[in-house]
Amino acid sequence: MVGSVGALLVIQFALPGGTRDGAPVAKRCARLLNMLVAVGFMAGLTVFAMKLRAFKAAGTDLSSTYLALVGTKILLLLAVGACLGMAPALLRKGRSGAAHALRTAALLLLVLAAFLGSTLAN
Repeated sequence: MVGSVGALLVIQFALPGGTRDGAPVAKRCARLLNMLVAVGFMAGLTVFAMKLRAFKAAGTDLSSTYLALVGTKILLLLAVGACLGMAPALLRKGRSGAAHALRTAALLLLVLAAFLGSTLAN
């Protein structure tokens, strides 16, 4: 997740606007970000499965709060993927402001998902 947030910060705020808003660069950046989010998503699912298996072996169940937070985090990561997937399409149509807004929304959703993940430490 840290790599996704860092890459999105660099793309959004460090790259010059003309470079960032070029369709080929935006498509490659979106592909990189989607791969980073997918790796984080798969790592999270793996940890969840391991924790679920450990609790089942101990004969207890995970709390409903934990399951709700995991479900919310999954939905947030799916929304991030949607935002990052729509940004290059908007740039091809010449709507760089909307693409900028979607990348900013994806950044905020990633930060929110990371904070939700930090509450699952127990």
